[in-house]
Amino acid sequence: MNGVIRAMMLGICGLASSSTYAFIYEVKVLKKWDAAHKRYHYFIGFSDFHDKQHNVTPVQIEAIQQLLRQMPRQETKVIVEDLSTENHCGRKSCGRFFLNSSGGILGGLAQTCKAYRLDVENVEYRYCRVIALGPLLHNLKADVSSIPSLKGVQVSDIMQEVQSTADQIKRYNDGSTLSKWYAQHLRDIAVHIERLKMEQYKNMSMAQYVGKHTTQANRLKTLKYLLTFDSDLLNVLMVHYIQAAADKERVLAFAGGTHIMHVVEMLKKLGYQEVYSTKPEYFREHNLEKCLGSNVTDGAFCVRPHPVKDEVFKKISNPTAL
Repeated sequence: MNGVIRAMMLGICGLASSSTYAFIYEVKVLKKWDAAHKRYHYFIGFSDFHDKQHNVTPVQIEAIQQLLRQMPRQETKVIVEDLSTENHCGRKSCGRFFLNSSGGILGGLAQTCKAYRLDVENVEYRYCRVIALGPLLHNLKADVSSIPSLKGVQVSDIMQEVQSTADQIKRYNDGSTLSKWYAQHLRDIAVHIERLKMEQYKNMSMAQYVGKHTTQANRLKTLKYLLTFDSDLLNVLMVHYIQAAADKERVLAFAGGTHIMHVVEMLKKLGYQEVYSTKPEYFREHNLEKCLGSNVTDGAFCVRPHPVKDEVFKKISNPTAL
């Protein structure tokens, strides 16, 4: 499995797991010269992976909290994807349904940052998606009519989440390079929505939609597509808020591995240089019950990452020394 596909699978697992334990499996540090302030502007990306059973989670949560407490408040921006907390537009639910993703790295992280009086931006917006599809992803053979959130969320609800975010992105004015990148992603999303026939079935519940468009044979593949077809929009939001925080010395971003990977790729095109990176370590997991959301090879195993070492969090606490 190549790095891009592996990161996508890790991102799917992270997005769809509503109440799991998690860990950071990769960290990257980039810098770009800030001529206005005569110093470097740093980006520190933390790639998150969700895991139902891992004893490193509380250890890493404490390490992250300690790291955040050390950050200079006036010079730090934090960007997170946090399904448990109100986002940058004031949303945190889907109608009458709420999601509790606390217990992992990302769930509630925005609230932690606020408690430390750090400037934080929660770029998550896919509440309806995860609320509707998460329970079914965890039980693919379930009767779709038996899942309240799947019945209670409309196709139009998911379309509205995407369209609202797209409309927000259209208003950004971040220069010609990023404007072209944003526009391309918006065109791609429109193609995906047409391919999924969402406009045609917008008045259906997600239970009706999934019932009509999936079988037991293709359900997992279809759910993965529904959960990730607009992932690039979250990448755009992250890059925008990094640009908007150019006056800060450092930006810390906590998100799924696929998002961090694409953000780093774009930042390098904007002139950032990579100054530090951990090397992810992977292993074959043969307990298929732990492979939810990941590709299973030959029906025998999936590929999963190991957590980063504890000393990484201390090492990056002062990026200027890297």
